[in-house]
Amino acid sequence: MTTANCREAIPVIKQRLRDIEPGNRVQAVAALRKFGELDEVFRMANDADVKVRIEVARALAQRQTVTSLALAKKFMAENNERLQNATLDAVTKWPLPQRGEILLAAAQSPVPGIRRRAVDALQNLGVDTGFFDVTRPPATQKSQQEQLAAAFQY
Repeated sequence: MTTANCREAIPVIKQRLRDIEPGNRVQAVAALRKFGELDEVFRMANDADVKVRIEVARALAQRQTVTSLALAKKFMAENNERLQNATLDAVTKWPLPQRGEILLAAAQSPVPGIRRRAVDALQNLGVDTGFFDVTRPPATQKSQQEQLAAAFQY
């Protein structure tokens, strides 16, 4: 199949975004992501199925805009470890200020593994996280969050 033929398939793929089957929506989002149809992909960020939202999170690596930053924050606020991991995977390709902002959101995750991953990533960026205790619930770490946020003022 040529690139031109693939491009002709985009309208058909977009129709699958409204399919009742989540698996078909996941496939459609993945295909549109590969074609660079990110506006369509990002419109699926509120899909009821988490697998669709995970596929949207994967697309965040391809575009660093106000919209993608807002979506990354939204996904980090959801209590779903797979979605948060997909979001972290995507934003590792972003420039430092935006990446740092998402890592701060990840450091507030209720999931200890996500908090650990965020602190490790911050340490790899050279941020002093010695005052941050990943074993404590995020609600008890407000001053620590403020200290981390100060490191990413831009």
